[in-house]
Amino acid sequence: MLGFAFPADTSLAILRLIGAGLFDRDPVIVAAHLGGVLPWLRERLAVHGQASAPLPDRPGLARSMGEYLDQLFVDTVGYGPAPLEYCCTQIGASRLLFGTDHPFAIPGLPGQLLDRLPCTQAEREQILGGNAQRLLRLDTTTAGTSLRL
Repeated sequence: MLGFAFPADTSLAILRLIGAGLFDRDPVIVAAHLGGVLPWLRERLAVHGQASAPLPDRPGLARSMGEYLDQLFVDTVGYGPAPLEYCCTQIGASRLLFGTDHPFAIPGLPGQLLDRLPCTQAEREQILGGNAQRLLRLDTTTAGTSLRL
């Protein structure tokens, strides 16, 4: 059941954080497992987010659900080429971070899937490390392989 539970729990946790107002403070949130089911439910959540409050006894959202989801970073652990491609289309290459789920499942598969992702080389480099460097504010201009904050 972990293959189902991890993405479902990730999605529910993110929705609760949005509903609680955390995303109104512009946090940096990285959601594992391709962001759970959120990329697939993006449009549905947008419609329901306009129609009703996300949680009982809570006020409506200050912004649209799509705006909140645009703040989200997600890892690339999805174990299939179609889910990875769809997530990249919905979230954008600039919000994907390479992940492997190592030592669980098949650790090398996420890298193989990323190699097959129909994107530019620049986007692939963003996903493999550029986005993480930007997100973590790592200075890569120093000589050698050392990075500093």
